[in-house]
Amino acid sequence: MSSTRIRLAALGATLLGALAITAPAQATDTTAAQPQSSFAVPCERGWACLYPLPNFEGTPIKMYDCKMISNPFHGWGSWINNQPSKYHVKFYDHGGNLGWTSAGGYSADPNAPLDWFGYISAC
Repeated sequence: MSSTRIRLAALGATLLGALAITAPAQATDTTAAQPQSSFAVPCERGWACLYPLPNFEGTPIKMYDCKMISNPFHGWGSWINNQPSKYHVKFYDHGGNLGWTSAGGYSADPNAPLDWFGYISAC
């Protein structure tokens, strides 16, 4: 083999080594695992919450006192009464007449029809 061929072979081997593709290093999460809430937005103790979607998804309306709040949601949603047991969630029709009262806290419905009531309160 000529010296030119030997040099070209050595150069080729050097270039191949330099161009070798290596897999990127794997990212490692070093933070401690955080406990996950079963709700996208939790309904804290002492509150009642009305969610726009089933299974307590979406941004809820949070209620703390007896104020009647207009229901802006339609279709199917969910609600939680996370108040003490002596407090109830009250559902009023679109005319403001009491239609249904939940059990005392804790009570919830993960798949509730929202169209029938126009107002809600937590008392």
